Amino acid sequence: MLAGVTFILFTSCGGGDTTDYAALERQSFYLPGLPSFQMQVSPSITGEGSGIDLLLRIPNTSAVFILSGARRIASILIEIQVFESTKGELILERAWPEGLSVETYAATQALDAWQIEKHLPLPPGEFVVHVFVQDQNTGKRAMRRQHTTVGDVIGMNPVSGEMRIFSLEGKGDPAPLLGSQIGGSADSMRISFQVHNVAGDQTVHGLLTIVRYGSDTTVALPPFSFSAMPGALSYTGIDEEQGDTIQTVRQVMTNLDGRKSFQTTLQLPGPGVFAFATSFTLGATSAVHTGPRRVLAVMQAGFPRPSTLHELVGPLRYLASKREWDTIDSATTLEEQRIRFEEFWLRTAGSADAASNLIRQYYTRVEEANLHFSSFKEGWRTDRGMLYIILGPPLVVQTGINSEIWRYSSSDQDVVNTYSFQRVHLPSNVWPFEQYLLDRQAYYDQPWLVAVERWRRGRGF
Repeated sequence: MLAGVTFILFTSCGGGDTTDYAALERQSFYLPGLPSFQMQVSPSITGEGSGIDLLLRIPNTSAVFILSGARRIASILIEIQVFESTKGELILERAWPEGLSVETYAATQALDAWQIEKHLPLPPGEFVVHVFVQDQNTGKRAMRRQHTTVGDVIGMNPVSGEMRIFSLEGKGDPAPLLGSQIGGSADSMRISFQVHNVAGDQTVHGLLTIVRYGSDTTVALPPFSFSAMPGALSYTGIDEEQGDTIQTVRQVMTNLDGRKSFQTTLQLPGPGVFAFATSFTLGATSAVHTGPRRVLAVMQAGFPRPSTLHELVGPLRYLASKREWDTIDSATTLEEQRIRFEEFWLRTAGSADAASNLIRQYYTRVEEANLHFSSFKEGWRTDRGMLYIILGPPLVVQTGINSEIWRYSSSDQDVVNTYSFQRVHLPSNVWPFEQYLLDRQAYYDQPWLVAVERWRRGRGF
């Protein structure tokens, strides 16, 4: 057994709108150097009018640091493009540099995040916000997008402002939940929203509804298997018809600085895909005013880093034979499964030290796949995550608005080492996820089997 082995993982998301805003292709590269980041776009109000607040969180480990004297420096460029949702017209564009300086190498490898906030004035309307983060030390960039609605908070009609969701863990300070994927480690969550343009003596009832939706949780099949068929859940990703209301919270909203405020604390649901929808009614009227909505995919407790035995066993589906997998999966106790898990890696690597190194390599890939390819399910379960874990980062990624081509060869004519992914549009634009499916081919069997065998001989990549 791998007694005393420490699973140390070192590390170096999406929008659901269906409008093509810029079919511009670009050449990019995956790790190392491709930034990973979380973002949240919220409508806001200031003394000067309406707009959006942009909050970005960039883990130190996703940036490349350059040694400068006694310190290590990371430099990024942030670009924001805001499109009108219906016509796709670009109405606002901003770009600015940011930097981070740390003292130690350990700090560059931490999941501690560097947080950036920005307010942008916008008129009332429906928008899609594209955010690009480019690592200035590598030239590589990543993109996220989010749909948002800016209400007319300056007008006379009652309107909801932003919804904020905070993670509550232990005795630490509340942390804002950003992006669309969150780990399930929080003890609870705090949710709040406000209503503007309501008289202070008027009664306002707020409502929070939490709906769990059916979603695909399957593990990606090898690249030479059959492709998912349109209509299947593994293709569509989200089943909008399968939505179960799991909780509702009603309360009389309180006065807060001239606004009506709703706030509640709930247990974190999960795992699964959840919609948090708000609404409100005025006085004794039955007319319902729709408020902000957030969709979250709740993942494993330590997401994006696999930490429990269950989370470590799952990704072995890409390496283990059916017999080996059944042996590990059929264990009746946690201790028995741990022993079988360790025996698999010992047989594969040949020694405890070699197994420790190979485990570190493999689960680093798993964590990186979670950081870069997660959608409504963990990145390691997706087609792109599967290839990334086993084959490693491609030489070149050719990216279009609805496609990606990964090349593991310098030749454009080498079809055996070229993998094409198509972006599948989710059922509606309310889903802040991206689904890319591999165009599977029978001739991918040889490169796949060679790569798996390399891992199984203890060499990794």
